[in-house]
Amino acid sequence: MSRKKYIKGALVCSRNTKFEKGMGIILWGNDDVGFRVRWFEKPGHIDRWDWNVNIRIAGKYECHQTKNQIKILKKE
Repeated sequence: MSRKKYIKGALVCSRNTKFEKGMGIILWGNDDVGFRVRWFEKPGHIDRWDWNVNIRIAGKYECHQTKNQIKILKKE
C-alpha cells in the first residue's frame, strides 16, 4: 500500500473532530516544519472567534498545521 504524500495543492480535512470537519488546501510546507493550510470551512480545533475575525478582515483563514492535525483526501 502506498503512502499518501502531503504536497502543495492537496485537499485536506481536519482530523481533530468527528462532526465538524473543515476542508482546506495545502499552500506550502513539509513533514518537518508543518504545513500552511487555507481553510474553506471551519475545522473543530480552530477557535470560532479567531475564525470569524480573520474571515471578516482578510476574507480567508490560513494557519499552520502539523501532519497529525490534517488528513489528506485528494492529491490534486
